[in-house]
Amino acid sequence: MRALLLAVLVVITCTPVAFAQEGALVTVFWDRDGNGVRGEGEPAYKRPEIAIRDDAGFDAVVRGGEDGTYRLPHAGRWQVSHDEDPFVTTTPTVVQSDGQDVVFGIRGASICGTVWLDANTDGKVDEAESRIAGHRIAVEHYQWADREATTAPDGTYCLQDLPSGALTLQSGDRGGIDGTAWGYTAPDNPIIKTSSKFDWTSGRTRPVLIEPGAEITGYDSAFVQPKGMDVTARRVRIDNVRYDGVHVGIGSMSSANTR
Repeated sequence: MRALLLAVLVVITCTPVAFAQEGALVTVFWDRDGNGVRGEGEPAYKRPEIAIRDDAGFDAVVRGGEDGTYRLPHAGRWQVSHDEDPFVTTTPTVVQSDGQDVVFGIRGASICGTVWLDANTDGKVDEAESRIAGHRIAVEHYQWADREATTAPDGTYCLQDLPSGALTLQSGDRGGIDGTAWGYTAPDNPIIKTSSKFDWTSGRTRPVLIEPGAEITGYDSAFVQPKGMDVTARRVRIDNVRYDGVHVGIGSMSSANTR
């Protein structure tokens, strides 16, 4: 029994020595406030590419995990670097480590706005008008990962950690939820001023040109209640088009041709 206890003691006391031979931990995170220090609520940058080189000449580009971390292969002196053009790096891009952990901060751009029910259809966000909570705003064809936001109880949303370049936003269709439709916009008419940046026929924005780390606000999305007797927003299928125009209304097409 004494010999067994001695063997267990040797294993326990030797374990820290074995772990001491591991290399430093490298972490990449989304530095949303841009202060170079990881704060509460700042998420990991998933699967970052990190360049490493040791004193013996070993040189490689490696990929971190879903938690934004990578453990250097062994203890010793390393040069570690991380930098990506679509984003702003808030910490030094090249770090020399003699065993110390390394942290890189990355700040992306953000686009924020409000989703509201435009009760008077004037295209402006009025204080008395209702905000729409739980509404989805998404980035189309985002190459890094799926990127979407859901509006808060006050109707506000923020898409964060976005790359530079041209991005198009999509405001969700509410026809099957509450019968409302996207509010009217006139981006080509300088006389008509509307708060909404989302097209009233498709719910999409025009491409938004984003600079690295930019903070863009005012990308609001209006919804309106269609006017008329017992009218809701629905899809319409046109089976027959007359040469004098498309006629939609009572007597213009049968109920079998509407959706």
